[in-house]
Amino acid sequence: MTNKEKPTYYAILTADVRYSTKLKANEKLLFAEITALSQKDGTCWASNKYFAELYGVSTVSISNWVTNLVKYGFVSRTIKYKDGTKEIDKRYIRILGGGIKENFKGGIKENFKDNNTRVNNTRVISAFDDFWKEYPNKANKKKARTSFDRLTKTKQKLAIEDIKTRFIDIDNVRYVPHATTYINGERWEDEKTTTKIEGVTFV
Repeated sequence: MTNKEKPTYYAILTADVRYSTKLKANEKLLFAEITALSQKDGTCWASNKYFAELYGVSTVSISNWVTNLVKYGFVSRTIKYKDGTKEIDKRYIRILGGGIKENFKGGIKENFKDNNTRVNNTRVISAFDDFWKEYPNKANKKKARTSFDRLTKTKQKLAIEDIKTRFIDIDNVRYVPHATTYINGERWEDEKTTTKIEGVTFV
């Protein structure tokens, strides 16, 4: 593949992928490439052969990278077979929650003053943004983000779902710890209190 044929637009590497301890460097690079190639509906149709030629590796390597991105919840993969056969007709990859939640086309589309490349102004919404929006104790956001990004995708989802119900009736909450304390202590595993109390302490 010549340089002329290679994509020239920007890719996006979200924080949850960038700091993942489960993904290898090449798998993170592939994730970014998928965001750059995603169409208007957020779907990437590029084949393993395309990626293999792009990076000079085997299609088996690409298949393994995609499998890990699927395994750890960063992308989904859908395969359509030709009617009545096991031969693959189409394969597409879609970015999942915690990555890019809004549709985009052709990479990033906003113009940077010092760069003539067209880039996309799509806002990247992370899983932490969803968590922070729901968490009632707004203290030490930077530390909380660092702790949250260290969690597995599964634990991040558990935390978000928990705080949507744990603090829904604030009058029945004894105290609300700092978010970092909640995250590091995996407090979503704690039993929810149902005892009526007066006042809420933020610690």
